[in-house]
Amino acid sequence: MKVKYLVSLFLFFYSYIVFAIGVTDWRQTTPGGNEMNNFNDISLVFKSGNTVDNIFKWYFYKDHIICIIVNSWTDNMEFSYAVIDESTEHVKLFKNEKEWKIYIENSKLKPTVWTRWYRGDWSIFNNIFSILYFLIPAIIFLLFLFRKSNSLLKKIMYIGFLILLLYYILNFFPQSI
Repeated sequence: MKVKYLVSLFLFFYSYIVFAIGVTDWRQTTPGGNEMNNFNDISLVFKSGNTVDNIFKWYFYKDHIICIIVNSWTDNMEFSYAVIDESTEHVKLFKNEKEWKIYIENSKLKPTVWTRWYRGDWSIFNNIFSILYFLIPAIIFLLFLFRKSNSLLKKIMYIGFLILLLYYILNFFPQSI
């Protein structure tokens, strides 16, 4: 009987180890309908098949991807700066950060409220196991909400649940505001 439990426990945890191998690679559709992935390095793949590689940091705004691109992965990292129009697949490169920022200002591509910079997968809720990370705390929050007492803890749990729900919703909309 103990052997069955040990084998099932081993298989349960082994499945997570096997699953973890593929978790590090990700592929997401951008708001403009193109694809970003990190199979070799973070790359943007247009619908036409053209790519922009070595993207270091980026944000989405008004059908554009504003990004920093790594030219050299050395101790003194060298960067290029880019503004990518997703609809026309036009990539405007800048060697100078100052010129890049001026272009962003003049083109009105600077978010007014919130700039959501990314360095990796922007959606953590892209598979069933990630959704469980949301559901387990949500169930705990709901259990506290339906208690009869009207305590401060209940109010804190209610606010926590709303914050978690807002975070979950924001993951579906990666654009800056």
